Amino acid sequence: MVHPWRHDMTKNVALSPVAIIRKFVAAKQNVATVRLTGDIGAFTISRNGGEPVAMPHEAMEYVIEFGLQLLQDAYAGKADHRARVAAFDAKYDKLIGGALSSGLSLEDETAIECLALVKGGADRIKAATAGLKGRAVTVAKAKLANEVMAANEKFAAFVAKRLDEIKKVIIAGGDIEL
Repeated sequence: MVHPWRHDMTKNVALSPVAIIRKFVAAKQNVATVRLTGDIGAFTISRNGGEPVAMPHEAMEYVIEFGLQLLQDAYAGKADHRARVAAFDAKYDKLIGGALSSGLSLEDETAIECLALVKGGADRIKAATAGLKGRAVTVAKAKLANEVMAANEKFAAFVAKRLDEIKKVIIAGGDIEL
């Protein structure tokens, strides 16, 4: 199942260059300076399921720069400079190593939470993620969530069909066999 909000990577989009330099400072000491360069494609944004609106380059750049806040959050509250630098470096390494991600979609998280409540579901999640770390866990859970949602769609189709059958019996004045 491909969710409608996931980007279609097969479409060609015009790219515009971006260069962001962000200094991370705490207690008047430089923790690190990050330079982020690359190209930004086309993004759209929508609110409450409304019509997607194209984001201007400056807005996309702002969102990316704001995302760098996660590096500052890593050392927030650390007492000394060494601890701040170590915390920053650890988060930076996770970021460039692919261990950080936006995680599962809300739909995927809901499917996984529902599966965890079903008898044997927690064991299924544990088996699917055994031996995995970081992004691989997220990918395995997303795959499992897609399987759960596909099964739910089949179940929903079965229920809808059965409800239609029941309506027909009621309209005809017959007895309903459950």
